[in-house]
Amino acid sequence: MQIVVEVRAGLHLESFLEQDKPDGVTIRILPGLLHRDFGHEDTATFIVGFATGIAGNLIASWLFEKFKKHPPKKITIRQREITWDEGELARAIEKEVEIQE
Repeated sequence: MQIVVEVRAGLHLESFLEQDKPDGVTIRILPGLLHRDFGHEDTATFIVGFATGIAGNLIASWLFEKFKKHPPKKITIRQREITWDEGELARAIEKEVEIQE
């Protein structure tokens, strides 16, 4: 399963995401930045991948802890944008895990 996350650029994203990453989770940072119109922040996009055996609430909690100060611009699962709410994200992940099993 994959979650696509768009965040504000400027972080040392790779090392930031690798800290405290749950076992079985992979991170792939997409190359380049998506530049917005003048006056808006640049963003970086990364993909969180994990096997269906990992609990959705673990992934949701990890993402929330990582981005509690600066929430992601956008989170997408299967082309569906997910609200930045820990419970909503956990439910969306669990629903997708059930579909894949």
